[in-house]
Amino acid sequence: MLLKLFLGGRLSPGEIRGHVQQFKEEQTQLLLGYADIERRLRREEAQQPHLPYWMMTLRYGQRRAAALTAWADETLRALGRVRPAAAPRATQSRRKRRWADPLDGTSADGGRIGRRRATPRRL
Repeated sequence: MLLKLFLGGRLSPGEIRGHVQQFKEEQTQLLLGYADIERRLRREEAQQPHLPYWMMTLRYGQRRAAALTAWADETLRALGRVRPAAAPRATQSRRKRRWADPLDGTSADGGRIGRRRATPRRL
């Protein structure tokens, strides 16, 4: 999910919203499942000495799913304020390659390439 969002400029706003909405729905389903588990545990395992630990574990899942649901809601609101990125150009100009002249170290346009040529020393 986060990678899709991080690279969101490469997707349409509708695609991004769809991914976030699906993520939110998954978290909502988890919350519903956790609520069922909690009811069952409290009803069927009330006398179990390990119940407090099970509830701590369950509470972790509930809190995590609730936080991720809130994050998804916030993200969907933020996406509503984002302008779509400009569409990428069909052909992007590539940086002009500079080929060195092997004799004097200059490129075809006269620019220097690589290290400066050593000047002969006077003896």
